[in-house]
Amino acid sequence: MLQGVAVTVNGLAFGMLLFILASGLTLIFGLARYVNLAHGGVYLLTAYTAIEAYSRTGSYWWAAGTALGLAGVLGATIYLLFVRGRTWLRGNPLPQVLLSFGIIYVIADLMQGRYHGLARSLPVPDSIAGSVTVAGVTVTDYRLVLIGAGVMVAVSLWLLLRKTSFGSAVRAGVDDHNMLSAIGRNPERIFALVFLIGFLLTGLSGFLGSAFIGASPGVEYTIILYTLPIIVVGGMGSLSGAFIASIVVGIGDSIGKAYFPEFSLFLIFAIVVLTLAIRPQGLVRSA
Repeated sequence: MLQGVAVTVNGLAFGMLLFILASGLTLIFGLARYVNLAHGGVYLLTAYTAIEAYSRTGSYWWAAGTALGLAGVLGATIYLLFVRGRTWLRGNPLPQVLLSFGIIYVIADLMQGRYHGLARSLPVPDSIAGSVTVAGVTVTDYRLVLIGAGVMVAVSLWLLLRKTSFGSAVRAGVDDHNMLSAIGRNPERIFALVFLIGFLLTGLSGFLGSAFIGASPGVEYTIILYTLPIIVVGGMGSLSGAFIASIVVGIGDSIGKAYFPEFSLFLIFAIVVLTLAIRPQGLVRSA
């Protein structure tokens, strides 16, 4: 029983980290049907960057700011060079996927050259390096921080999308892209902001994840293997669906690694197959 509670908490922490990653991808896909698989490479880059920034300055604020800043600059650069004005790329998944993997390969090679394939991780701050015991179950403080961060991101995105004019425009664009122009909003500007928010969320996950799963060669593809099932299970373009699916995938992965380590990844894709068999549109339809 106690082991089951610990596994569940670990799964929730991992699931919330995955949600922060997947939420940006969900927003970008939901608004412009743009498949941005480059987030795996962005995670790798920002995780390594956060670790190095901390090693040079000893400041977690510098580490977080550097990761977020780099993610924002990279997102803006990719948008300006490869996305803005590329009408042939919009709604065309194959070139999007090829471009995304090209970006991943470039980032992975740069990180390989810089860090020589060494796995690194960010030390947990002393203030949250301890643990708490609840009902006989010991949980590290950092896992609770990840759960809290995921919930805060979810609430913040909900408020942004439901309580602001910008959010109303994004939801209108998700339902009908042409509707943005009809209500006097600039579709390109809205998409640019959503694209930037998506990259900033990935940068945040890189900072938070650098102390949880660390940075190492190959993690960029592992990230994709976990976030794509979340998008599919939750519903394409659905933020609330992504939140629910992140919990399901996170706990499913934790259970698999605890009880069936040889089949942990298989269990994730079994969840995808089962979901698609019952609800082909995903758990939640609306964005």
